[in-house]
Amino acid sequence: MIALGCPPLYLPHMTASKPDGKEPHLAIYCTPRETLKEKKDIIVIANNSGTDLGVWSYRHLLRSGGLDGGSCISLAKALQAGTSAFTRFDANRTDTPGLVILNPGQLLYSHRQASAQTHTSWVAQPRASAAHPPPRIHPTHNVIHGHASPDAHVATVFAALLRNPAFVSPAARLYIVGLADGARAVLACLDDPAAAWLRRRVAALALVQPTHAPTAVTSAALRALLAARGRAFVLSRAPRGALLGAPWVESAPNEWGHVERVDCPVYASGVADVAESIFGMEAGRALVLGWLGEVKWADAGMKAPANLWGVLETSGNRGRGYENEKGDVEVWKEDVEDSQVGAEGDGMEYGQVTEDVPGSVTGDMTATNNKSGEKMQTAETGIPHVEAVDEGENEAGLTEQTRGFEGVIQPDSGREKVRIADTEVDKDLLVRAGLL
Repeated sequence: MIALGCPPLYLPHMTASKPDGKEPHLAIYCTPRETLKEKKDIIVIANNSGTDLGVWSYRHLLRSGGLDGGSCISLAKALQAGTSAFTRFDANRTDTPGLVILNPGQLLYSHRQASAQTHTSWVAQPRASAAHPPPRIHPTHNVIHGHASPDAHVATVFAALLRNPAFVSPAARLYIVGLADGARAVLACLDDPAAAWLRRRVAALALVQPTHAPTAVTSAALRALLAARGRAFVLSRAPRGALLGAPWVESAPNEWGHVERVDCPVYASGVADVAESIFGMEAGRALVLGWLGEVKWADAGMKAPANLWGVLETSGNRGRGYENEKGDVEVWKEDVEDSQVGAEGDGMEYGQVTEDVPGSVTGDMTATNNKSGEKMQTAETGIPHVEAVDEGENEAGLTEQTRGFEGVIQPDSGREKVRIADTEVDKDLLVRAGLL
């Protein structure tokens, strides 16, 4: 990251050089001060609190994505090279955005290791024996001042860095991305009555699988900001980029009579299984940066070409620029019949890219055969629909509970078996469950 122009910045000392190990500190990645304060646009990313600094997804970092793909390195390279959706119109790369990557995960300071650690790293420290407990966490000595929790960390960085004219120009536009509970920490900071200065400078908000409850947002100004310039990208079996809900759309009650409320337009990420894959895969990052770029160029008076970043441009989704047309908006609804994956389908390797659209998520696609025997792909995962039924025997001798699962795979001695844990398991069942 140093070579990519985004070296560590050590807090709370606000220095580029690492402090003495005796003083508790942690690092974030940040464009150098002299460069950052000249930037007109700054991308701020608050990661999930369960990961190390700059790691989006261990799942992809340790597999096909590699060190670059599963971490902030790929994002920094794309911004520097001008190949991201955020900088695609800037052919001369004269306006590369500043980058600030927060660190809400490494909030425990180990004096023995002289470094900040996640909770996972803390309990993984060497012990005298397997029977010994992990080192105790002292509520004062192992906590970094101003960074005792993810919420405190985000609030401290926003106040000490983004509001500091020595680091960031007061005229700079902020594009904030929150990942999982990092999104909750960002919204908690923005919801503070004292954060009016910050809300005025936020150009766009992208929330990736947010964990907050919409009712937790109490500020009317923040609700308006979320509705106009916020987007959420969530796990869904819907097509990538499909609109799933919006604050002004009346949602029908579910089977329990609950009406789900949203505080910003919600879109399908194209990922249906693991939340960290949304931003951990290149296509998911392209979707998020595409939204930020759309706001940037719309504010500059430029209209982004339809579907430039793979976001579905259906009628009613957008009015002018980034703003939503608050009229009749058609929300994607799942077709139960179309969601059933053929039992004869073979599984596709996770992370395999097959779509022709650049930066598209295909890791959760499944290759299946249609009625004519041709190969086809569907974004559905084949999870059977569950109905609540009573126990009891039906005419065929099967219980009503078993019959309530549409598309359930019944035991068949003729199917190929796989041996797992000294048990013969139906291979087709494992394929449907995504385990092969």
